[in-house]
Amino acid sequence: MLEKLNTAGDGTEGWLETPSKETLAAHDKAQSAANTKMDQEIREREALLIESESGHETVSTQDGDSKPEKPDQPDTEELIKSLRDALE
Repeated sequence: MLEKLNTAGDGTEGWLETPSKETLAAHDKAQSAANTKMDQEIREREALLIESESGHETVSTQDGDSKPEKPDQPDTEELIKSLRDALE
């Protein structure tokens, strides 16, 4: 169906001659079918991903601005002082 395409030196493709309405309709139908198939495959993969992550905690994007809680860590000055004391 697309054997009348010409590939230019830069990799772009174009028609060698003006296609008929029937050819364009067939091309559009084939592209539509491919798009529908790809959309279905994406939905199936998303469903599997959601199913496999159901045990994991979901983080809301609204929570993205909040800073995570840090575990209890000594203050930097305290840490430097304790290291200096340990070296003495």
